Amino acid sequence: MAIRLLALDMDGTVLQNDAVTVSQANLAAIRAAIGLGVAVTYCTGRMRHRLPQALLAGAPEIQYAVTSNGAAVSDLCSGKLLYSDTFSPKAA
Repeated sequence: MAIRLLALDMDGTVLQNDAVTVSQANLAAIRAAIGLGVAVTYCTGRMRHRLPQALLAGAPEIQYAVTSNGAAVSDLCSGKLLYSDTFSPKAA
């Protein structure tokens, strides 16, 4: 069975210890997967506005990000929020 989706964790996985830098090796692997037709998305506990710009700029062809521990899905190309299931700070 061929791989169709690669969902990448960021902190401690794709990002280096500084939590903002992506190694060239990781970027090359991401681009190789995309070149093979694999859909790639970032998955993180971070909020959308906390995604490192270096990560986004390094692979601009990645269209979606699952953020806020799965409570939101954003289209990185348009900036639109596609899904959100969050609760208020008061409820927290």
